[in-house]
Amino acid sequence: MIQKIISFLVIITLTLPIFSQVRKYDETALLFSQDKLNGTARFVAMSGAFGAVGGDLSAGEINPAGMAIFNSNHAAITLDVNTIKTNNSFYNLSSKVKSSDLNFAQAGGLIIFKTGKDQWSKFTLSINTTTTNDFYNYITLKGNNHISNEGYFLNPDPTADLYDNVDLQEMRNKTFGTNSKTTFAIATKFNKNTYFGFSIMSNSINYNQEINAFEGSQDINNNTFEAELNQQLNVYGAGVSFGFGAITSPMENLRLGLSYQTPTWYTLTEEFNEDMTISLSNANVTQPKNVDSYYEYNLRTPGKTTASITYIFEKQGLISLDYSYKDYSMAKLSPTSEFENETNYNQRIKDDYTAVSSINIGGEYRLKYISLRGGYHFESNPYKNYRETKNINGYSLGFGFKTSQYSKLDFAFNQTDYINKSYYLSSPEPINSSTKINKFTVSYSMNF
Repeated sequence: MIQKIISFLVIITLTLPIFSQVRKYDETALLFSQDKLNGTARFVAMSGAFGAVGGDLSAGEINPAGMAIFNSNHAAITLDVNTIKTNNSFYNLSSKVKSSDLNFAQAGGLIIFKTGKDQWSKFTLSINTTTTNDFYNYITLKGNNHISNEGYFLNPDPTADLYDNVDLQEMRNKTFGTNSKTTFAIATKFNKNTYFGFSIMSNSINYNQEINAFEGSQDINNNTFEAELNQQLNVYGAGVSFGFGAITSPMENLRLGLSYQTPTWYTLTEEFNEDMTISLSNANVTQPKNVDSYYEYNLRTPGKTTASITYIFEKQGLISLDYSYKDYSMAKLSPTSEFENETNYNQRIKDDYTAVSSINIGGEYRLKYISLRGGYHFESNPYKNYRETKNINGYSLGFGFKTSQYSKLDFAFNQTDYINKSYYLSSPEPINSSTKINKFTVSYSMNF
């Protein structure tokens, strides 16, 4: 048996990527297609319901026509702090992890050009950079589910004694990095009540994942088997997309908005490293060589359509609702020959993912020097059959006040809950992770 194990260690270095714990390509397509609620503190406090509101730099990422609602040149910068609490459940094992990180959330500016005409009375040019997705998360497990993953590391003789008496299992899975978006928008006011906008969005991705897995077990003769697996994945690249939108007021105090964001076309590079350490108490084992790989591929994310309605209570405030539709099954990886004919990842995307509906509701009440805000956001489950991954729900609160005639400070608190899945080695059952994110956001803005 020992000779077969040692000879197999040469083969396993070639087959490990098939079993690797790092995110699979269909899961990566979903992750890079999703956006979190990020932007200015006013935008976050109202849960991003800005498709027909406009007048905020982050609103241009939903509907670029909203940039023409500004009445003066404008600039803003935003920071946020995320506190992440994750509860992990795997068979009868559970663990809790809490972490915090400080992020640059948003920075941008807008310039207005007035024509003095009744129609096409002004044009605006804006640029805004936002961290649309923060990938930071940390999963850790330590315990024993009594299910051996020996076959993940070794291919023993099936007639020989197996190391299937599990003593200890550990796993740490850390992800970090960001998806940043820079939006260049041009918008115009056509007449007294109609606005149009167009945007070009440049996305930049830097995703990192680090995994450490350990398992110790024994055979029926008390011979011990210990194995440790370390994996590192870095995916980086850039993409481009476009946005179109319009806002109109069919009656006083009412605004309607409609916008479309095209798919994002990414060019991505993947760097992967893996090393393994194996120890047997009754034999010397030649350790596998490190696995290093470099791979380039393309990803097309799904497009997104948003319909919006806003009612404005004169100068006292407003209430707004956005409805968005996005079909994650339309994501596509290429070259097609590699992701369809051989690995079938594109078919997995079509089979596993579905269209989602998102609802964002926000409101603002204005006093003399202070504005009070609140909101709620919802996104349906993107999986067709995996119901343990539930809908995304969250709420937000915030306020803002003027620091001078031309500047103001805005604050927001947002809480979002969702459930995700990952896998421990070759186990068929996933780790269910229930994550709660508390976000504290502060923005400084000024008119000039």
